[in-house]
Amino acid sequence: MQLGCERLMANPSILRGNVALLTHPAAVDRAGRHVAILLRENMGRRLVALFGPEHGYYGRGGAGEEIADARHPTWDIPIHSLYGDRRKPTPEMLDGIDTLAVDLQDIGVRCYTFITTLRYAMEACAERGIRVVVCDRPIPLPDAVDGPLPAPGMESFVAGVPFPFVYGMTPGEAALLLRDALGLALDLRVIPLRGWRRRDAACAPPAWISPSPGIRYWETGWTYPITVFTEALPALDCGRGGTQPFQMICAEWIDAEKTARAFNRLALPGLRAAPCWTPTPGLRLMVANPNRLKPFSALVHLVALLQRAYGVDRLWSSKGARPEWFDKLLGTDAVRLALQHGDPPARIIARENEDLAAFRRARARHLLYGR
Repeated sequence: MQLGCERLMANPSILRGNVALLTHPAAVDRAGRHVAILLRENMGRRLVALFGPEHGYYGRGGAGEEIADARHPTWDIPIHSLYGDRRKPTPEMLDGIDTLAVDLQDIGVRCYTFITTLRYAMEACAERGIRVVVCDRPIPLPDAVDGPLPAPGMESFVAGVPFPFVYGMTPGEAALLLRDALGLALDLRVIPLRGWRRRDAACAPPAWISPSPGIRYWETGWTYPITVFTEALPALDCGRGGTQPFQMICAEWIDAEKTARAFNRLALPGLRAAPCWTPTPGLRLMVANPNRLKPFSALVHLVALLQRAYGVDRLWSSKGARPEWFDKLLGTDAVRLALQHGDPPARIIARENEDLAAFRRARARHLLYGR
């Protein structure tokens, strides 16, 4: 497999004029060389600025931690933070730039903020007549399209694109769809992967580096959209501080064996659970087939199961619970209200997925890779 950044280095003429780069530490080639180094070696002083998303260009920030602007210590060029005072590149940041290259390892989940950063960067470049070149990378769930689109009035930085909760598109594919969906007059060029198919989701790309502290492994990207709701419900622990972040659901009050058996009786596609007792009793989620996984559906079934077994108040009325953040993550309050009301999971899932047909058609027109 050839990554987009490797193919770009083989034909860099597409990078016209002065170049800026939006990236983070995960953007390396198969030999582990960072795309910024590759561009600097190829472009020299034509590389005039760097941009960093959430967690920063150097990847040092925690979840939600604002990052300040800086300067590169060796190249003496600005490093603009797009997760600080500003989330969208300003005209001053883009002054003198002819091309913005983008290389971000994404995971295809809407609340994972890199997709919103990509949108804002594309909009800013369209306003300034700047070319955007997206170096493509694989994602862990390229076949999964599942969950609600943002409801009117619920748009936010974690629900910043008109995509479902899990949208099954690589950064390059998503950029193509965003350009058309938003009606951007943008000179967009995507450098596709070579030798990658959607059915290869079970295999991590070469030289995999975590794109954020919580997405520690390629496999973490499979379960992140199932367990990220625990950010809003601190009565539950998703293992974020341990060795398997976002791959478990734990709490002192969970009966691990009984709950695992109940979860497995649901027979959710591509997914099973095993009882665990570290850090506390709970479930360890095991993905047998990522290409069959329905993450949003699994999230709804999981929350409903825990409510039935341990009570609604145990989840939603515990100290520190943030129902409004649950709504923001999913881009709607309808899911929470239905769960708290006790609606059957199948009914919730069917209702929230009923608007996906139009998105699937638009998505199909922008897919670059077959199975």
